[in-house]
Amino acid sequence: MKKTIQMIFAAASVVFLAACGGGDAVSDAGGYMVESGVAQKGPLAQGSVVTVDELTSATLKPNGKGYTFRTYNNLGTFSTSGITFGSSYLSTLASGYYYNEITGAQSNDIVVLSGLSQIGTGGDTVINVNALSSMALDRVTKLATTSPIKTFAVARTQAQRELLAAFYIYNGTSILTGTTVNNIAQPANLTALDLSKSRAGDQILAAMSGVVMTAGVNGNGVNTLLSQIAVDLGDDGLLNNSVNYTISVSTRLCAATAETNYATIAANLNNLYGTKYNDTDLSQWVDTSGCIDKVIDKFKYIGASPTSPSYAVKSEDIGQCFSASVGTLKKNGVTVNTANTKAVAGDSFSITVPSVAISKGFIQRSPTDISGNCPANIPSSGLVRVLKYSAAVVTTFAGSGLAGSVDGYNNFASFRHPSGVAVDAIGNAYISDGENNIIRKINTLGNVTTLAGSQVQGNHECKSVPANYNGPVGIAVDSAGYVYVSYRCSHKIAKISPTGLTTILAGSGVAGDADGLGASASFNNPISLTLDKIGNLYVADYYNHKIRKITPSGQVTTFAGSGKRADIDGFGLAASFFEPDAIAIDANGNLYVTEWSGNRVRKVSPAGVVTTLAGNGTSGETNGLGSLANFRSPQGIAVDKYGNVFVSEVDGNRIRMITPSGFVSTLAGTRTNGSTNGFGETATFSRPCGVAVNPEGGILIADCANNKIRQIKF
Repeated sequence: MKKTIQMIFAAASVVFLAACGGGDAVSDAGGYMVESGVAQKGPLAQGSVVTVDELTSATLKPNGKGYTFRTYNNLGTFSTSGITFGSSYLSTLASGYYYNEITGAQSNDIVVLSGLSQIGTGGDTVINVNALSSMALDRVTKLATTSPIKTFAVARTQAQRELLAAFYIYNGTSILTGTTVNNIAQPANLTALDLSKSRAGDQILAAMSGVVMTAGVNGNGVNTLLSQIAVDLGDDGLLNNSVNYTISVSTRLCAATAETNYATIAANLNNLYGTKYNDTDLSQWVDTSGCIDKVIDKFKYIGASPTSPSYAVKSEDIGQCFSASVGTLKKNGVTVNTANTKAVAGDSFSITVPSVAISKGFIQRSPTDISGNCPANIPSSGLVRVLKYSAAVVTTFAGSGLAGSVDGYNNFASFRHPSGVAVDAIGNAYISDGENNIIRKINTLGNVTTLAGSQVQGNHECKSVPANYNGPVGIAVDSAGYVYVSYRCSHKIAKISPTGLTTILAGSGVAGDADGLGASASFNNPISLTLDKIGNLYVADYYNHKIRKITPSGQVTTFAGSGKRADIDGFGLAASFFEPDAIAIDANGNLYVTEWSGNRVRKVSPAGVVTTLAGNGTSGETNGLGSLANFRSPQGIAVDKYGNVFVSEVDGNRIRMITPSGFVSTLAGTRTNGSTNGFGETATFSRPCGVAVNPEGGILIADCANNKIRQIKF
């Protein structure tokens, strides 16, 4: 049997390279027919060669009859119309240049894909040729031809399930259901996957294709990597490095999950197919922890309660023994008093983490013993993690709570209405100590020092303040340690060196709305700012109702916003903001903006397209998706590497979290003012302002009226 591996897979998921096309496979007395197929890596280019061999049903060996086709477009499509096959079992081999989903251009190397199909009545409706079938080919063949022999359908189903599990997707059967959901037919098996669609299985294919591309480029090439994966998985269905590779397949794939730019892949596929993928559609199917969690991102949760969301038992979980890594396991809402409990159809499980000190845990499963019973103790090996839960825990990071400007360690230091917070790559925190008119630094040991500023007391509303009171609010820090501060009262943007030397980057000092270089530009109450990867600053210009952009040289332009005080989505200057307050940027260059009076969170793409991520303009604390949620004076904002957005509500005394899909939940705090630490739902704040993501995980909050810096760990 011809056997070439070209597959796109990932360390936390699977990559499916689907061979899909139109037309049903049919059989008659003369043989078997199928209309077409597709070879997708990205899709193979026009003119790629596809060979199809007939196989014997018993041994899956070629019977001597073969056919050659060529793809007739750049989407990898080939036609088998008019061909009558003498066997329903076929092996397919396709080779050619392909669309590189990372670069958005044709590849410089040739890829080879292989697969096994069973056509005919009730079988595959297209000839399968994809990366996943390439990787599964050894495994399917072994299961179908080695004692105890399994039917082809059973062998392929088992191999498919093992492949998904090898990459931490343990609910594969719920992805490949063959059912219709929201009037969309879901794929029944790997041959039904198609990148030109955007179902769950297609999303996995796209994500893993990118991960394997990244891992292959950083290693000895994509084909070599995929061949190694196929051999490794082929013997026992596990990715366990059964062959002694110089650098383990797992290591390379795990590293690639964090390096792959899923937003770029989504954009390139959308350009090619006219689909509507986004980065979250793809990244949710990998474990971006670098395989530390061994749970794909789709099944990781953060919440305010000590108890996780429920995990509904899947078909492959039935008969397995469920346990909690820490804390308490609940089955159907009832506490389980044994270490393990067997799952049956319809069960659901949740985990309650035990204390503030241990705020994260896993729901896990393992096989029964030889008697079919769950053992008395949790086994030390063979555990499969199906869900990770992290409970938000609020603590005090720095500040005694007394208004002052005392330097010192942690709670011995004091602040006066701290407004903004930023964190550098190693964990140093920078605070705009608003009513003290100074900039503070908190090092990784918790020591608070004063970095810059003249200590003059004022107020955050800029009313009746001394002439030399600037009103520092927004703050950002670059990779070289330079700190940028927005002064709302003096309408300037300052740059502070690591030694504390302050220069004015932009702003005339008089309220205005002029673009220009340095001091020739003007702002009107610039409240917040953020930095992109190349050093451009983006400023939430509050009373101008605009997002301004400042280049490293100090050139100021208007990036988005008409200047009209309104909530209007649109492109660039055609869009409008309702008093933009805080601003943050994600790894893909998307900006997130809170509107204090507008009670919305807006999103601005790198191209300047403004949309509403969440909120409907009304004041409240309702959780929900997008416009179904509302906010109570959202102020600070930050975004983590997973695309989760964190928002502080200065009038709601809460910290809200928005997932990349736009679902809003309450992470910590209640409407009541206070300074209580504890699990998110029991903790309290008093007018929380600035928010920043800590590189070690969790977020820092400038708890303005409490004169403290608070921390949420999860």
